[in-house]
Amino acid sequence: MKHHLWCLRGVSGVMAAVLLFFLAHPGYCGQNDPGRAKLLEKIGQMFIVGFRGTEISEDSYIVKVLNEVQPGGVILFDYDVPSKSFPRNIVNPDQTRKLISDLQEYSSHPLFIAVDVEGGRVNRLKERYGFSSFPGAEELGKNDNLDETKQTAKQIGKNLAWLGFNVNFAPVVDVNVNPDNPVIGSLGRSFSFDPEKVFLHASAFIEGLHSCNIISTLKHFPGHGSSFHDSHLGMVDVTKSYQEKELVPYKKLIAGGFSDMVMTAHIVDRYIDPDFPATLSPLFISELLRGEIGFKGVVVSDDMHMGAIVQNYGFAEAIVRAVNAGVDLLIISNNGESYEEEAIYEAQRAIVEAVEDGVISPTRIDESYERIRELKARFFQPDFFVQECLHANTNQLIQFISAAVKEIEILGEQAFSQFREKNGRWFYDDTYIFVWGIDGMRYVYPPDVTGEGSNMCHLEDVDGRAIGKMFVEVATSPAGQGWVHYRWPKPGEDEPIWKATFIKRAVSSPSGTNYLVGSGYYVDS
Repeated sequence: MKHHLWCLRGVSGVMAAVLLFFLAHPGYCGQNDPGRAKLLEKIGQMFIVGFRGTEISEDSYIVKVLNEVQPGGVILFDYDVPSKSFPRNIVNPDQTRKLISDLQEYSSHPLFIAVDVEGGRVNRLKERYGFSSFPGAEELGKNDNLDETKQTAKQIGKNLAWLGFNVNFAPVVDVNVNPDNPVIGSLGRSFSFDPEKVFLHASAFIEGLHSCNIISTLKHFPGHGSSFHDSHLGMVDVTKSYQEKELVPYKKLIAGGFSDMVMTAHIVDRYIDPDFPATLSPLFISELLRGEIGFKGVVVSDDMHMGAIVQNYGFAEAIVRAVNAGVDLLIISNNGESYEEEAIYEAQRAIVEAVEDGVISPTRIDESYERIRELKARFFQPDFFVQECLHANTNQLIQFISAAVKEIEILGEQAFSQFREKNGRWFYDDTYIFVWGIDGMRYVYPPDVTGEGSNMCHLEDVDGRAIGKMFVEVATSPAGQGWVHYRWPKPGEDEPIWKATFIKRAVSSPSGTNYLVGSGYYVDS
C-alpha cells in the first residue's frame, strides 16, 4: 500500500524547529492547505535522488522518500563511493529492470530514472555485470564516423529503454583543451579538441538516444575540458585555462533546437563570475546559458555532494544558491564522501524555508516545475520504445513479427526459451510480437486483430470489463489512434490468474500509430 505523505520526516536542527513544527502539523500535510501541498510537490519534482539498495519494498528508505518528498527522479549507480564497495543499485540486467519497474510503481509521479552511460570508461552498466560495452567519446571522435556515433548511441538507448531508464547523463560536450585533464581528457570522455567535431558527434549521439526516446544531457556547462583538477575532489578554477571555443558545442546544439537537459559544472571562471562556480551562479545560468545562448530546457546540477560544493559551501546554502541561479533539477546522489539519508529532507527544508522567507520567489519554483513537466510530457509516453526505437506502426508491426522473433539483440531465442520455461506458457503467431521489456515479456497487439481466437480478448480487468474490447475501443477512438498499457499479475500474486491487476494508462499517440501494448506475466491456469 502506498502512503502519499506531504509532511517532512526525521527533521532536526534548532534554527528550523519552529518552521518544521508547522510543516509537520497535519494541517500542512495537504488536507487543510492545498497551497502548501502543491508547493511541496513542486519542490519535490526538483530533486533527483540517489539511494542504496538493489531491491526495494514498502519499508525501504527510497520508498519513504518517494512518498514523502515525491522527487522528480532517481539516479542509479553500480559503485557505492562512501563504503567503497559494490553493488550499490546495479547488479545485473534482470535485477536492474525489476528495481526500476518497482521504483515507478511506488511513485505517484512518473520518475526520471537516470544513469551515466557515456560509453568507454564512464558506464554504470558494465560488461562484467552482464550488460553491453560501448566505445567512448574519444574513440568515436577519432574514428570520426557520424553514423557509427549515432548507431552506438542508439544501441545504448535500446539497452536503457529495455531496462526502464529514461535519462542518460550524456553526451559529454567538453572540448578536449587539456588532454591531461584528470576527469575528462585522461578518461577519454571528449570527442575532440575541435569544437566543431564535438558538436557534430554530440548531435549524432543525441539523435541516437532520441530514436529510443531517451532524454539526453549536455555536460558539463560551460565546459570542463580545460581544467587541471577534478571537481569531484574539490573546487576547480579554469579562469586561466578556459577557452571561448568551449561554448561552441552548446551554442550550436541549442541554436539547432536542443532542449532536453544541460548539466552545470562546479567550476569557477572568474572572468564570468568572480565569486561563485557555475552551478551556483546566475551569471552562468540565467544570463549566459538562458539569456545569451537561449537554452529553454531543464538545467540539472552536477552532483551536489561533490567535493567542489560540500568542501566550500554549506549544503543548504548551496541548494538555495543553485535554485536562485536557475538550476531546475538538483542531483542529491548521496554517493560522495558520506551517505546521509537526511540530505534530501535537508534540501527540501532549505528550499521551503527560503520560499517562506522570500529568498526564493514562488515564480522561480514555478519556472522549474513547468520545465520539468514539459520535459516529462514530451518523453514519457507509454512503451515509446516499441513505437519509435523499433519504428513500428500498425502495418510495420505485422511485418516485424518474424524479424522480432529472429533478432537476437531484441529477443534472443535462448532468453525467450528460458523465460517461457520459468514463467509459464508463451507462444506467438500472426497476432503477437514478443519484445524483451522492463518487466518480462512485452506484447504488441495490433488492434485490427479482434474476435475469436484472440487469446487476450477474453481477459477482464479488476472491474470485470473485457480488456480485449477496451483495446479496440481505444484504438478506434475519434482521434484515430490510441494506447492501452496493462499489467498482468505476477506468479504468486493474489489476483486470479486471468485478471489484470489494473489498467496502467491510456493516452493518445501523437505519431499516427494505431496499436496496443501490454506487459506482464502469462502463466497456465
